[in-house]
Amino acid sequence: MKNLTKFILVLSLLINASLICYQEPLTEISSREKFQNLYPSLDDYEATPNNSVARFFLVRHGENEGNAKRLIDGRTLNLPLTEKGRMDALAAGKAIARKIDQIDFLISSPMIRTRQTAAEIIKSFEVAPTVVFDDRLMERYYGIFEGGPDENYDPYEEMEAIAVARISTLAERLAYREHPSMENYQETYDRMSSVIFEFAKQKLGKNIVITTHGNALWSLFLMANAEQYNIFDHNYRFKITNGCILVIESDGYSMKIKAFKGG
Repeated sequence: MKNLTKFILVLSLLINASLICYQEPLTEISSREKFQNLYPSLDDYEATPNNSVARFFLVRHGENEGNAKRLIDGRTLNLPLTEKGRMDALAAGKAIARKIDQIDFLISSPMIRTRQTAAEIIKSFEVAPTVVFDDRLMERYYGIFEGGPDENYDPYEEMEAIAVARISTLAERLAYREHPSMENYQETYDRMSSVIFEFAKQKLGKNIVITTHGNALWSLFLMANAEQYNIFDHNYRFKITNGCILVIESDGYSMKIKAFKGG
């Protein structure tokens, strides 16, 4: 049984890896402005009907108490939104409503801040969508840093920037761990992309909102940069801010970022 489980896991990783088409070496982009020019603004995106793909509006939760207090609230503290965070989420809902008439399906991380963000987004639509919660959409796991102040993690993040710059391949970069107890970006991407591919196959032609977290979204952004533009950024020149929206279209086998708001 254990061998079968290992085989299925390895097969899943290979399938996911085969979906990412890029060539080494990747190009490094030095300015934030160049990153912002890679993807159209949500304001310029045309959400035209397309039954060959599912359209996902992926939203980072609004500011929560952990963000306001500069705490690493990955999965441990589970703190609610601040009043500003509710406004972030409400604004995201209004932005999405300017593009589509209805949400067909909403998938949320089970954390309080993403649940509350989903509730605020729904207020902008006359018909409430079906809502499900999925653990695969949770934030990247920060191990020993969970629940602590940002300053405890800052030195490791600085070391990451130095170490990753010396690594030559994307696979090695994604496998890097700032600390052995942490989840790496490859693991985060594998679970995030599995949600998108799974629901895309079931919901072609539908509009789906996903409420999730900053580094979880960043894992998708890293892969999109590599696949769509053959570039890599390890210095967070493109920011996934609270209430940020990424529009992704997927046929269930591959995905493309089509627009953003708030990066």
